[in-house]
Amino acid sequence: MIELLYVILVKSPPTPLRNTNRAKLTEGAYIPSTRRNQWVYALVYKTKIMQNIIKLALRLSIALGFLSAVADRLGLWDEEISNWGTWESFLDYTAFINPWFPESMIPAIGFVATVLEVVFAVFLLIGFKTSLFAKLSGYLLLIFALSMTFSSGIKGVFDYSVLTAAAACFALSEMKTKYLEVDSLIQRG
Repeated sequence: MIELLYVILVKSPPTPLRNTNRAKLTEGAYIPSTRRNQWVYALVYKTKIMQNIIKLALRLSIALGFLSAVADRLGLWDEEISNWGTWESFLDYTAFINPWFPESMIPAIGFVATVLEVVFAVFLLIGFKTSLFAKLSGYLLLIFALSMTFSSGIKGVFDYSVLTAAAACFALSEMKTKYLEVDSLIQRG
């Protein structure tokens, strides 16, 4: 749970002094300050709402990023804003970043990558096994990053924020609370 700490310096605490143990800091606690004759009044808000918003934003941004890439390679984006624009262009790029695979395997690799991106995106959108599919998405993005790095250098990995997206996936996988997820419905039933 994310904790936001608001600190106000006061000259003296009201009586009685409550909860001065830092390890058990609660809302409305007074703790001694490092300054002489001052106390720190700490309001601790354990905000589940903020964590839920962050988790939902991560799920949506990762899923929509995958779906946008798939839409691009299928020609669903306008030509002016597309990276590939066609399946053939995407397969050319797949061959470029995977030079160690034979040419005959490139269509299968492109197809598998596309299917994985669609499946991971849908499961992240609906919140099915979010932790698992977030980790799998992170690993898929790391594979993309390594392929891009070994074929064309690290610049493309940074330009397309592949490592940032992978880190977001791994961060999402560590968020255990459920919010607007199919998993929470399954657990209730």
